Amino acid sequence: MSYDGGFGKRGGGRGGGDAGKLFVGGLNRETSDEELKNYFSSFGVVAECMVKKDPNTGMSRGFGFVSFTDPVSVDHVLAESTHVLHGKNIDPKRAKARSGNEECTKVFVGGLDPNLSENEIREYFGRFGKIETLELPFDREKNQRRGFCFVSFESSDAVETLCTSAKHNIGGREFDLQTRREWQRVASCWKG
Repeated sequence: MSYDGGFGKRGGGRGGGDAGKLFVGGLNRETSDEELKNYFSSFGVVAECMVKKDPNTGMSRGFGFVSFTDPVSVDHVLAESTHVLHGKNIDPKRAKARSGNEECTKVFVGGLDPNLSENEIREYFGRFGKIETLELPFDREKNQRRGFCFVSFESSDAVETLCTSAKHNIGGREFDLQTRREWQRVASCWKG
């Protein structure tokens, strides 16, 4: 399974594109950019690293992105079955290269209540358009779903409609929403 890491056209990797890039989910809210970089440096030279933070609170959103100078480093990371940082299992995934011309059909949803049922999530997002895939990462350590998911729609119109509302909530709990384009915009702001 691949995730679009939102690195845009920047970053390392002799192979170009996103070959040397990872999405890292399940981060402890206390994990800093430097700690994430230090952890992944044991697999290769880290070119860029970012823990995604809520723009309003400055708190970690529980995921981040890592870019290696050598794409082989990603293979080294993925060869290990378990990754633990700050006493928590983390979930690195290979980032998938995306061109800037593609329509945006996928959103990241953070801050979800892990106890929400799949049906409740499908029902909410189904109001905006036909859902192609719903990815609900699972925390094996806590034996529960993680507090985020990815929703892919058949049409970019659904994402545009979804993004017209500034606030969203399911079961009385507000959640964060981010599109693939926003991931790319954030990544382009990295200082090299």
